[in-house]
Amino acid sequence: MARQRRNRRRLSLEDALDRLAALTERVREDVEARRAFSCEGCDARCCRVGANAMLVTRLETEALLERVATDPALEEHREAIAERVSSTAARLYDEEGPELPTYDCPFLGEDLRCLVHGRGQPLGCVTFMPVRDEFCDHREDEFVEAFEELMAIQAEWLGFEEREGELLPIAVQEAAAE
Repeated sequence: MARQRRNRRRLSLEDALDRLAALTERVREDVEARRAFSCEGCDARCCRVGANAMLVTRLETEALLERVATDPALEEHREAIAERVSSTAARLYDEEGPELPTYDCPFLGEDLRCLVHGRGQPLGCVTFMPVRDEFCDHREDEFVEAFEELMAIQAEWLGFEEREGELLPIAVQEAAAE
């Protein structure tokens, strides 16, 4: 793990989350301007077992927790999200192998829509773009550029550089327990 420690955090969590939200919105606008069609009718294959192995950073995890805790629209979903995070994380802890395990995103609603679309949604999710009726494509060019900016924001918040991500359910469960 590449870490360069500094003595103190230079950016508050609130400021880091605001900067991440602005970055995410800018990337979303760029990606959506290139969409050939909408996500209407999507069956969320990229968010489910078999395709989804989304990793998130510490700052993205904090953004997810903040969104779930403060968004009144998520109040009725909080318990179900917590249960899905817990059960999925428990399964993922037990899975070992050369490839990342896949999982159903705990933030996927029963209607197959993202419950945290917008503020709090990880950059990896934002940079997925529908390109055909049955398949989505990761906009790696947008992601790599945005990820570097995310790493800079996170380093200012943490006070050191940390470039590793964690499987989303595990990251959320561990951060919520802190």
